[in-house]
Amino acid sequence: MDPKHYADHDDPNYSSKTAAGCEAAGEPCFTLRAQDIHAAATVKFWAAAVRAIQGEDSPIAANADNIAEAMALWPIRREPDL
Repeated sequence: MDPKHYADHDDPNYSSKTAAGCEAAGEPCFTLRAQDIHAAATVKFWAAAVRAIQGEDSPIAANADNIAEAMALWPIRREPDL
C-alpha cells in the first residue's frame, strides 16, 4: 500500500469536511495523528462500528481501513501528546 494514496475518494465536498471545516462550523472534532501508537487501532475499531451499521461493503469503512493501514506504516511512532 502506498500511504500517499490512503484516502482516494470522489467527494467534491471533502475539503469542507476536514477538521478545518468542522472548526469553522463550531463542530467538535477529534484528530488522530499517524504517529500516535493508538491511532491505527482506533480507526480500525471505528471502521468496524460503521460496518456493523452499514454492512460489510461500506465504502466509508473501507476508506477508514485504508487510512488505518497508512497510519500503521508511518515511520514515526510514539505515545500521544498535546
